Amino acid sequence: MPLATAQEQQKKALPQDLKSLVVPDTIQDFLEKNPGVVLPDIITFKTHSLIPASYVEGSRKSIVTRTSGFDHCEQFIDVVNITTLRDYCINAVAQTAIKFLYAAAGYLNHYTENTRVFERNKTVSFIELNSDRVATLFGAGKIGKTICGLLRGNGLTAQYVDVGRTGTDEHGVRFVTKEEAIQTSDIIINTMPLSRDPASKFFNVDYFSKEYLSRAKPGLIFINVTRGEIALESTLLELYDEGIISGIGVDVYSEENVFRRVI
Repeated sequence: MPLATAQEQQKKALPQDLKSLVVPDTIQDFLEKNPGVVLPDIITFKTHSLIPASYVEGSRKSIVTRTSGFDHCEQFIDVVNITTLRDYCINAVAQTAIKFLYAAAGYLNHYTENTRVFERNKTVSFIELNSDRVATLFGAGKIGKTICGLLRGNGLTAQYVDVGRTGTDEHGVRFVTKEEAIQTSDIIINTMPLSRDPASKFFNVDYFSKEYLSRAKPGLIFINVTRGEIALESTLLELYDEGIISGIGVDVYSEENVFRRVI
């Protein structure tokens, strides 16, 4: 039993007969390693787990996703109780974006290599983050707004791009067009959800195309914390090699579903 479970049972916050198991695997990997195991009535997982069809049979089960949404399992919404650790995940994603920003602005790879070879004389300075630096959030949902607050708290000028929105929000942050953003941004952070439907006004596969990003101010820092299909890795790498992008921070990649193995 995990220590945290035992501690909560001592506080009488959890039933004394509750049993729990924490594993590092996705559901499909766990079941492959443990054939015949019956999943409990309550399970919690992250994005890349696949729910076997047999799980939703019989008594109604409950799922807690450790993601900001549950689009990866919403096909079961009518037969399973589904909820998400939304606020926790929103804050975690927002803080990850800021960590990436500081790593990129601080030339982390350069410093790491110089430390490895004990080079002290050819160190590139960090990029100063102040109100002269403009950071654009693509997507003004809860994640984008949380990141915006952190950016402003760190002294940067922040702005949004969001489909169909103009003017300013309740905190005085401007909404700009996609074209204005590429001309004015020192930093771009993608927080948009992925929309694969070409007929939708929200369609955004390859939204950050090479043609679009090539028009950025030299030295752009690009951060992606939602879906890789919106900004392809190959495009970002090409522009990094060409010197248009000076720093990249991503914790997502395109075609993540390819890496999930169906049971």
